[in-house]
Amino acid sequence: MPEEKEKRAETLGKTVNPRKTPTTTRRHRPPGCASVIIPALNEARTIASVVRFSKRDPETAEVLVIDDGSVDGTPELAAEAGARRHRPPRTWCSAGLDSTRLGR
Repeated sequence: MPEEKEKRAETLGKTVNPRKTPTTTRRHRPPGCASVIIPALNEARTIASVVRFSKRDPETAEVLVIDDGSVDGTPELAAEAGARRHRPPRTWCSAGLDSTRLGR
């Protein structure tokens, strides 16, 4: 088997070390084809850096922050960092923990 790899490499004009074969290969995708979805609730300390880090990847087309009722400015900071933001409507599911804390 290593001989086959060496023969293939010789035909391509490259040398291959049969002991150093990659165990995983990364699929090559066109740039800007992935959407990054970040759920957030009161993440003002870290959301801007997370958005900027996500946008550095060339495969990232958009960063979408799903805000579930933050009160610390998370959606504004995400938008300033370049993310689209979405706030789902409040339902009994998303207000469950808040309503228990408030004694409702």
